[in-house]
Amino acid sequence: MFFCGLVSKNLAIKSGIRDIERLFVAGLLQNFGELIVAKVSADIAHQCEQYNSQSLPWQLQEQLLGFTYTDISADLLKVWQLPEKIIMPIRFFNDAQNIQINKDVKVLFLASRLALIDSDSDNFTYEALIDESLCNTLGLSSDDLIQATEIASKEAESILSMMNPKLFSK
Repeated sequence: MFFCGLVSKNLAIKSGIRDIERLFVAGLLQNFGELIVAKVSADIAHQCEQYNSQSLPWQLQEQLLGFTYTDISADLLKVWQLPEKIIMPIRFFNDAQNIQINKDVKVLFLASRLALIDSDSDNFTYEALIDESLCNTLGLSSDDLIQATEIASKEAESILSMMNPKLFSK
């Protein structure tokens, strides 16, 4: 979740979106529903973790739950009365390829896929998950996506090292 927020922020910067903080927050909260499912049913949450390149996480969630973690996240954020400009990208980003939607949704779509590739590069590849047409509409190249991911990795490491300096000491 944290990495997705950092990538969202960096992609927003690269694509010229203002008010990048909302995309950072959306990236952080987009998968918050996972925590709720884990609390309610650890068994179902465990089943949802058994995704692979043939059964993507959001597809498996839909199959097992009838909805996705992001659906839960968006509904919960609405109850918490967060601004719609944060909720909307979360609610629609998994459908970014199927509908004409704003830049925020496209950025969150790409960031979530890049976060998945980063967390499980053995099973997920850039070629399989990244929609070049979305990149084009945002004015992003593959180099921009790689650079945004690298920056997010450095930012995450820096933040984690501040939180636990012993973990990153050499």
